[in-house]
Amino acid sequence: MTKLGEYFREEDRDGIFILLKFSKREYLEMIQKGKLYMNNFEYFINLERETGIKGQGDKLEAANVMNDMILQVLDPGSHDIVGELEASQMHFRPDYMKYIPIFCMTYIGPNDIEIIEESQEQMNAVINLNEDLRSRITQEFGEHVLVISPNEFIKKVMTMAERENLALRAGKVNYSNLSINDKERFDEFHSGNPALYFRKDKSFEYQNEFRLVLHGEHTKKPVIKDIGDISEVSKLMTVDQLLNNKIQVTFNRRNNGRKMTEK
Repeated sequence: MTKLGEYFREEDRDGIFILLKFSKREYLEMIQKGKLYMNNFEYFINLERETGIKGQGDKLEAANVMNDMILQVLDPGSHDIVGELEASQMHFRPDYMKYIPIFCMTYIGPNDIEIIEESQEQMNAVINLNEDLRSRITQEFGEHVLVISPNEFIKKVMTMAERENLALRAGKVNYSNLSINDKERFDEFHSGNPALYFRKDKSFEYQNEFRLVLHGEHTKKPVIKDIGDISEVSKLMTVDQLLNNKIQVTFNRRNNGRKMTEK
């Protein structure tokens, strides 16, 4: 099948066409009613520590990761070096970063959409998730999925943030090899640049993550933010339905409009 991305210039293939939220049905029904349940970074940090599984959990969230370190022990009086320790990897973060609320989703871009039929008026397509994500969804994220049209959803999120005077940042996660030291990453951490909340190791790249970060808020408990009902721009279904191409996306060639239908 032809990927939708083949109809785009290389520089235009980073767009977000669909957002997916995997979870239990009752949580997704709450989201459809406009209630975003946001855990903090600590929840996801502890999730990997407690389960020993990298996936939904990630112990390196919002951390400054440094590799191949040599730590020098100095005499407090003379400041002479009295010992050295080697560390293959270290990571640290200020406590307040653990308590920043986030909301995580999966984004679908043009290269994740396959054309099944087309005419001069429109193209009909299906979502084609990468194999790593397909094999791990139900184990890591849940058996149901909310398929969301992104434009109206993001508009509602921004309206909520403006109404409540919240510092919000939304965007794709930037994946890189955290076992390699990176000056840009270190600078983001030391300057407090919110971009650091969108960095994860390349081993998570299969997740295609889009996230919302309330980087001005700090809470030890989950928060619920009301963005208003999104039932008209979303569809709730099982993961099996999604994987078996039961959701079809129609693109209008003339006005770039799109709609989702369930087969």
